[in-house]
Amino acid sequence: MKKLLFILFALNCLLPPAQAQIAFTPAEFIQKIGAKKVGSDWKVGQAIIRFETLAGYAYKIEYIGSPTDTRFAAKAFFLMMNNISSVDVLEKEMKTDWIKKKDLGTFFSPGSSYDAEVDWSSSRLRFKVMAREITNLGQDRLIFGSSGVLMRVFSSFQCPGCKAFLTKVLPYLTQNYINTGKLRYSYRHYFASSIHSQALPAAIAAECSARQNKFWEYHLLLAQSLEIMVHAKALKFNSSFQKCLSDPTIKQIVMSDFQIASALGLPGTPTVLIGPFVVKSKYDIRVVEAFIKMAQVLRK
Repeated sequence: MKKLLFILFALNCLLPPAQAQIAFTPAEFIQKIGAKKVGSDWKVGQAIIRFETLAGYAYKIEYIGSPTDTRFAAKAFFLMMNNISSVDVLEKEMKTDWIKKKDLGTFFSPGSSYDAEVDWSSSRLRFKVMAREITNLGQDRLIFGSSGVLMRVFSSFQCPGCKAFLTKVLPYLTQNYINTGKLRYSYRHYFASSIHSQALPAAIAAECSARQNKFWEYHLLLAQSLEIMVHAKALKFNSSFQKCLSDPTIKQIVMSDFQIASALGLPGTPTVLIGPFVVKSKYDIRVVEAFIKMAQVLRK
């Protein structure tokens, strides 16, 4: 388990390009796959495609096709995720792993940002891909913004990808969504001490900064550098800050976030959720905005 966590965090903490993600319009998918409207469905050859949308974006996509046409099914699956780079790999997996599960109607999570239902019989191959939703996330303490849907960011102060999100994406969201009452932001602690030895001390310091009523300013400074006391001095923290750093109850608060994230199997840092949705392409402003709109509709 520790080795798996190490690999997940090591991969996820690197700043990736925009990743595959449900959150495009049906028209974008239809254009890529070349489907035609037939009644309330879309068809490509003998395959049927169905959409459920939120705010005009694909939320759930269903495929029903031939059980033998695994090549097209694999292409459709990855187009649903806005990615066609791994079609060969998925087709091989369909023929080996998926086929073993076909009689079980298995529900599984092939990725951190989406879930899938699979139903494979002798007469058809059906799968439904949907944006992954998580609701049992425990208590939010460090919330910024007065109204709007809630964006939770499970993050570490020693993670390069987290730094990128806090310094490049968050300023845009702050100006256009948080300050305008469309979005609230909740910071949550998540880290791998085995590869980021300073993450826990930094998280404790951040919690202590909240007791100085300066978490927002302090956590942005920590994202730039892990100079705990330098930033505390710059923000004129009082003497209680030093005592707070060794308070065991503060560490327990930090670890409660970590335990919730670990129990849910969150893939690493940063993990971003908008409303109940896991947002894999968190560095892509277009995708983030799409999920904000989807969460707004779901909230009504």
